[in-house]
This record gives sequence, C-alpha cells and structure tokens, in this order.
Amino acid sequence: MLSVPGTLPGRMRRRRSRKPPWLRSRIFNGYFRVRGRLHRHPPKPVAAGPHPVAQWFLPWKIAKLLNLAFVEPSEAPGCSLGLWFELSTRNPVRRTDDRYFGTIPALNSDCGDISKHRVMTVFEEVFGYGYAVDPLRHEGRMVCKGNGNSFHDGEIVQGPISETEPDHVYQRLIDNRVTDDRIEDLRVCIIGEEIPFVFSKQRSATTQFDTVPSRCRLTHDALSPAERELLITFAGRFGLDLGELDVLRDRGDGRVYVVDVNNTPFSPPRTMLNFSGARCMHLAADSFRRQYLAGTS
Repeated sequence: MLSVPGTLPGRMRRRRSRKPPWLRSRIFNGYFRVRGRLHRHPPKPVAAGPHPVAQWFLPWKIAKLLNLAFVEPSEAPGCSLGLWFELSTRNPVRRTDDRYFGTIPALNSDCGDISKHRVMTVFEEVFGYGYAVDPLRHEGRMVCKGNGNSFHDGEIVQGPISETEPDHVYQRLIDNRVTDDRIEDLRVCIIGEEIPFVFSKQRSATTQFDTVPSRCRLTHDALSPAERELLITFAGRFGLDLGELDVLRDRGDGRVYVVDVNNTPFSPPRTMLNFSGARCMHLAADSFRRQYLAGTS
C-alpha cells in the first residue's frame, strides 16, 4: 500500500490554514511533485487526452504516486492503457472522434455523455427509483437545471409550469439536510469496481446550489455496503472507470440519489488540501494500481 509518509509537510496536517488558497494548493500539489521525482525508474507511459491532465485533477495525483506519465496516443503507440480526458465545459457530450486512441484500451471510453438526463436515466435503471418529474404536471417545488456540465445553474421552481426551458431537466427536490440549517453532498470516488474514499461536503442550507463547501471531511460510514454496490453498478453501467459521483441522501425517505457524474474530477476539494486529502489520493492510487497495473512492470 502507498502509505502517506511522515515527511508530509506539516502545514497540510492542519484542518484550517490562514494561508491563501493559491499557496495551500501549491504546497499540496508540491508534495505530489516531490513524490513523482522519488521514483527510481522512468515513468510508465499512459495515453491520455485530448486535453492535458493538469495538477488540479485526481488522475494527475494518481500518476505522480504511481510513476505514470500521461502522453498523447500518437507519442506512445505501444501503450497498454489510456485515459479519455476531455473537459466537457457546458457540453456534456464528447466531441472527440472515437478513433482518437486507436487500438489502445482507454478508461472512461464509454463515458462520453455525462448529461443530467443520462444520469437520471441510468440511475433509475440501476436503483429502481428515480427523481425526474414532469414539470407540466408536478405540483409543488422542484429543481430546474441545465442538462449540460458545469452550469451550476440549479434553481427551485414551483410546479406545474406552463412551458419548459430548452435543454433543461426537471427533478424532484431532494431534501439533503443533515440539520435544519445545513445540507450535505457526498462526493464518491470511483476507481474501477472500488470506492476508495467518500467526502462529506456540508454547507449552509441557504446556499443550496453553491459548489464550495464550508466544511469537508473524509467519511467512512455515509454509505451502506448495499448502497456502495449499487453505486459501483451504476458507474459500470454509465461507463465511468475513473471519476467521482455527486450523491445526495434524502432526509425524508433515507435513500441516496446520484445527481451528477464527473469524469474529469477536480480532487480533493479546496477545503481538503491537507493530510486527509493527501491520504485519499493515496487510497485512490492504491485502488488504481490493484485494478489496472497488476502484473505490469
């Protein structure tokens, strides 16, 4: 197992820091750069693209820990492993030609559509219940959000409505409060058929669709074994080999709901640039090595 060494910068051990976010990010990512330089052998090439895998993303940290180097498919025709990495800003459907990797088997190759509509459809197929609503008939509050990626435009509307917004989806309002004034999102890491870690992201209930949590921690008991199995099944059906899921638990019925799929995950969150965040990156790297590098030199 890739243990987190005692030489981890002391600043990363503190839960709160007065340093500006850019400096904390530099210290955190610097740790992985140093780890990448400590390997005794040349890095193993892994084909990746079409966009570069930058330091803010989970695969970059995994690569540094496992002595991997991301290269374009044309630069490494002999690669035995690839990673689809296309930043789908706004557009949830992959735009790169399916022949980009040639004959190289690529992770996330079947995860080219991460639209909200597809998330809702696959979720209902796997879990047997859903959260999509007909906005022209639904009575009461519901959520309206763009079907694309990275919109962060969710809003609560009162149904029924007279006409729908184009390229938007309508969902049941999931009550993910953990107290009367705080809500919780679960960020579930998927590596193959494993869930190496889960983040609990909490914030004020008045910031329902904010993406920056005020409190974030590693959690071990947020999901039952049965829920973990269903989430892994969902990821497999969705084509997600490496990424993260946004999961909400409804306070009323106690069920979990997958509301977003991230195949280019920014991880860990900015509020987890500390020892716990580094530990999670090691857990992800261990999982990746077990499933995709076993038997390779």
